[in-house]
Amino acid sequence: MIDNQKRSISKNLTIGLVAVIVIMSVAFIATYYWRVSNSLMLRLEEEADDYIDVVASTLKVPLWDMDRENINTICLYYTQNESIAMIKLFGASGEIIFQNEAELKDNEGTLAKRSKEILYDGERIGKVVIALSPVRSIEAKRDILKTSIIAFLISVVGIVFSTGYLLKRILQKPIDALGKIAESYSAGEYHPRLNEVSYKEFEPFMSVLAGMGTTIESQMNELQKAEESIRKHRDHLEYMVDRRTRELERSNLELQKEIQERKDAQKEVKANQQKLEAIFQASPVGIGLVVNRRLDWANETMYLLVGYENGSLFGEKARVLYENEKEYKRVGRELSKTISRCQTGSAETKWVRKDGTVFDCQLRAYPLDTDRPSKGQIISVSDVSETKMLEAKLQQAKKMEAIGTLAGGVAHDLNNILSGIVSYPELILMDIPEKSPLRKPLLTMQKSGEKAVEIVQDLLTMARRGVSITEVVNLNHIIVEQLNSPEMKKLKSFHPDVMIHADLDESLLNINVSPIHIAKCITNLISNAAEAMPEGGQIEISTENIYLSTPMKGYETIEEGDYVKLAVADNGVGMSEDVAERIFEPFFTKKKMGRSGTGLGMAVVWGTVKDHNGYIDIESSEGKGATFYLYFPVTREPLKREEDGLRFEALTGNGESVLVVDDVEEQREIATGILQKLGYSVFSVSSGEEALDFMTNNSVAILILDMIMDPGMDGLETYQRIAEYHPGQKAIIASGFSKTERVKALQKIGAGCYLKKPYTLKNIGLAIKAELAKA
Repeated sequence: MIDNQKRSISKNLTIGLVAVIVIMSVAFIATYYWRVSNSLMLRLEEEADDYIDVVASTLKVPLWDMDRENINTICLYYTQNESIAMIKLFGASGEIIFQNEAELKDNEGTLAKRSKEILYDGERIGKVVIALSPVRSIEAKRDILKTSIIAFLISVVGIVFSTGYLLKRILQKPIDALGKIAESYSAGEYHPRLNEVSYKEFEPFMSVLAGMGTTIESQMNELQKAEESIRKHRDHLEYMVDRRTRELERSNLELQKEIQERKDAQKEVKANQQKLEAIFQASPVGIGLVVNRRLDWANETMYLLVGYENGSLFGEKARVLYENEKEYKRVGRELSKTISRCQTGSAETKWVRKDGTVFDCQLRAYPLDTDRPSKGQIISVSDVSETKMLEAKLQQAKKMEAIGTLAGGVAHDLNNILSGIVSYPELILMDIPEKSPLRKPLLTMQKSGEKAVEIVQDLLTMARRGVSITEVVNLNHIIVEQLNSPEMKKLKSFHPDVMIHADLDESLLNINVSPIHIAKCITNLISNAAEAMPEGGQIEISTENIYLSTPMKGYETIEEGDYVKLAVADNGVGMSEDVAERIFEPFFTKKKMGRSGTGLGMAVVWGTVKDHNGYIDIESSEGKGATFYLYFPVTREPLKREEDGLRFEALTGNGESVLVVDDVEEQREIATGILQKLGYSVFSVSSGEEALDFMTNNSVAILILDMIMDPGMDGLETYQRIAEYHPGQKAIIASGFSKTERVKALQKIGAGCYLKKPYTLKNIGLAIKAELAKA
C-alpha cells in the first residue's frame, strides 16, 4: 500500500526558494566574477600599453647609440617589477638584444603582451615586446570567489534551516525583504535596511546577508585600494622613468655636444695643419726649422734650392750648407742678435749645394717660441743670385748710359768743330789747281778730319745716337767687303800669325741696318779676337738663320723671334768672368796702344747692336778662347739696287733760293759755301727767331733747319711758325744726332729728309735735289 504523503508547502517552498536562491546566487557570483575578471584584465592591458610606451621611449637613445650597458640596465630595472613577466628587445635587423621571461604556472592565466617599433628621427632602429603577469588579478579573483562561495554556502545553510519557519509564519514579507536586499546588492548598495523584517527568525539570515554585503564591500574597497596602489605605483614609476629619461637625454645631449665639439676641434686642427703644410710646401722660398743648429724639418723648395733629396738633411748640422766655418759663425752671430730679442733676423750669405755650386741667398729667421728663443728657429731662404746679377747689370747699364751721355755730349761738340776741318778742305780743293803744293797738306788735313769724324761716330754709336739711316742688306756681303777692306789688311799686318776663316750661310735672310756701323762692328770684333791671340791662331766667322720660340738666357736674355746670327770665335787666351762683365765698357781695353788706342771698340759693338734692337751673347773661359754672338732681327724686305756713281752736275742747282738756319757759325759758313758751289742762292740766319723774321717778308724754295738750336726755338717750333705764313714750305732737317721723336714729328707736318752732319757735297746736294723734285 502506497503511502501517498503530501509534501509540505514550506518544504516545497523551502526547496524551491533554496533552489531559486542557489541559482540566483550562483548567477550573481558568476556575473560578478566575470565582470571583476574583465575589469582586472582591461586594467592589466592598459598598464601593458602604458609600460610599452615608456619602455620604448626610454630605450630609443641607448638603442640608437647601441649602448648595451645602458640597455641592459634599463631592461633589468623593468624586469624587477613583479607585474612585468617578460621583456624582449630586437635590433633593426631583428636580432635579439635583450630577453628575460619569468616562469609562470599553467593556471596563472594569460599574459598581457604588447610590442612596439622603436623609431629614431623617423628611422626604425628596433622593436620591444613586453608581457604583464595577471598574478595579482588572479589572486584577487580567487579571494572574491572564495568569499562569495563561503557567503553563498552560509546563505544556503541559513535558508535551509530557517525557511520552513519563516515560510510558515510570514512568507511574503520576508521574501520581499530578501528581494529588496538582493536588488540593493545588485545596485551596489551593500548596507540595506534590515529592520523591515520584524521576525527574529529572519535575523540570522539577514545578518548573513548583511555580512555578505559587508564582505563584498570590503573586497570591493580592497580591490579599489589595490587599483589605486597600482595606479600610484604606475604614476610614480612613470615619473621616475620620465625623470631618468630626461636625465639620460640631457646627459646624452651634453655628451653628443662634447663629442661634436671635439670632432669639430679635431677637424679644425687638421684643416689648419693641412693649410700650413700646403702653404709651406707651395712657398716659393725655402722654409725650415732649425733646433740646436740642426735642421729638424724643411719644405720641398728648401731641398730643391740646395740640391738634396727630401728628408736627407734631417738632423744634419746647418754647417754643411756654408762655404766655411767663418761664414757659418758670422751668420749665426748676426741672426742670434735679433732672435734673442724676439725679432726677425736677416742676413745675406752664400750657400753650397750638394753638387758643390755656390749661390747667393737671403736668410730670415724668427724664434719658434718667443718665450724660449733657444727652443728653435723658423728660417726662410731665398736664392738671390739672379737678383744680384740683375742689380749688377742694372748698375752696368746705368754706368754705360752715364758714360754714353757724356760721350754723346762731347761728340756733339766735336762734330761741330770737325765740320770745318772736314768741309773746308773739300771746298778749297775745288778751287786750287791739281799740281798745287797745297793740295797734299789739304788732303792730309781732310783725311785726319775724317778719322776724327770716325772717332766721333764711335762715340755717338756708343751713346746710341749714331744710327739714323738704315737699309736692307745681307750681312754676308758686309762681312766679305770688310774682310777685303784696307782696315783688315792693316789688321793682318799687325797679326801675321792670325788666320781668318769665314763660314757664311748662303741662305741668310736680310736685315735692316746701317751698313757702316755693322762693318765697324765686324772690324772691332775681329780686332778684339786677334788681340786675344798674341801667339797666333784662327778666327772663325760664321752666319746662320735662327728662330727662338722662347726667350734664351745668356749674357743677356734674347727674346723670341727670327734672327740672323753672327758668330766671331777665336782660340786665344779667353776671358775671366770679371773681364767678360766689363768687356763692353767704354775705354776698357787690353790692346797695345798705337793700334787702336781708343778703348771704344767693344763699346761701339754694344751700342751698334742695341741701336738695331739686337742682342749679344758670349761664351768664354780662360785659356779656351772666346765666341761673341750677335743677333739681328730679320726683315722680309728685298735688297735695293746700288746707285750708280754720281757726277758733279747731278748735284748742282739752278739758282733756287735756300735759307740755312743753324746756331753754329762754322756750320752756316760750310753749308753756305757748299750750296753756292752747287749753284744755289743762299741766305743764312743763326736762330729760329731770325728765320721767322726773314720769312715774314721773304720766301725761299727750301729751308735747311738745324734741329737743335740753343737758346731759342728748335727746328720743330721754327718750322711750325714759318708754316703759318708759308703753308707747305719745303725743308730739310740737319743734325749731328740720330733721328729723335721731334725729328719724326717735324717730318709728319711737312719737312723732308733727315740730313746727318757733317755737311758734304754729296749728302747736301742729293737731299736738296730730292726734296725740290717733290710735287
